[in-house]
Amino acid sequence: MADSKTGYDSGDKEHSSGRGIELEEEDRRIISELQGDMEITSRPFARLAEKTGLAEGEVIERLQRMEEENLLRRLAPLVDQEKCGFASNAMVVWQFSEDEIDRSGEKLAGFDFVSHCYRRPTAPDWPYQIFTVVHAGSEEELQNRVNKLASAVEAVRWKVLKSEEKLKKRSLRYF
Repeated sequence: MADSKTGYDSGDKEHSSGRGIELEEEDRRIISELQGDMEITSRPFARLAEKTGLAEGEVIERLQRMEEENLLRRLAPLVDQEKCGFASNAMVVWQFSEDEIDRSGEKLAGFDFVSHCYRRPTAPDWPYQIFTVVHAGSEEELQNRVNKLASAVEAVRWKVLKSEEKLKKRSLRYF
């Protein structure tokens, strides 16, 4: 389960019931609008209400309910990392002893230059349990940040995975 303070996702599935959730038409309209770009405005939920034909209060209530039902994890802007000066980005995978996984994951997630931190299952030829995405302005800065992370968690084994080519850069559309 994701820790709201650090952003570390332990992979715990307690928050998911495993059952499908029936969405009301109003919820589908809200989700459909949230999938695309939203204009920058002082009252984004009022604009969302206008686009969906609902009252602003109802939009907010429905979003809160969807969050409570674990249908919606969070609302957050997606930032273009290159436009913000993060020219170097990498996924870094980490291997820890079983008793160090959660503590180390929480510590890694606490760094402001780590945008994603997840616990994943291992495989016979893939022993890494923690996956992080690290952002930096240059390759040198990226390496320094990875070294800082490794020191902070006293990591023995990790691997930096760099993208070779961007194949898709678009949000998933559900409706």
